[in-house]
Amino acid sequence: MTDAYEIQQLINRYTLGVSQPDWDLAIATFADDGEWHVAASGLTLTGREAILKGMQGFHRLFDWFVQVNAPAVIELDGDKARARSVIRENGKFAGRDEVVMVGGVYVDDLVRTGEGWRFARRAFHGAGSFHHPATAGLGF
Repeated sequence: MTDAYEIQQLINRYTLGVSQPDWDLAIATFADDGEWHVAASGLTLTGREAILKGMQGFHRLFDWFVQVNAPAVIELDGDKARARSVIRENGKFAGRDEVVMVGGVYVDDLVRTGEGWRFARRAFHGAGSFHHPATAGLGF
């Protein structure tokens, strides 16, 4: 496998992990001392345990939450890399008939570890969001 393919698969595992949620899958995408950053709020969580607690707290706000990522633009530099990918997040607020859609870009700094490629820093830069009433639809 090429490095770029492995990095794209890492991004895909993160997206699947936070959408299911499968916390083991999501958290394993970070280096032990990795950072998760949300630019709009200035929130930065460092280390897998802190990131896990932050993500779980965020998910408690929703009855369901999913992400869809676009293929990343990946720049390799030896055992380091940078990836940028467009992301769309959708979720229904817990106990409310309200849905939110958020669009933005992830800017990722990655490092090759003994486990393979991992996020050294994953930073979300929101472009915008909108809220709308939840309506009954097909349940699959």
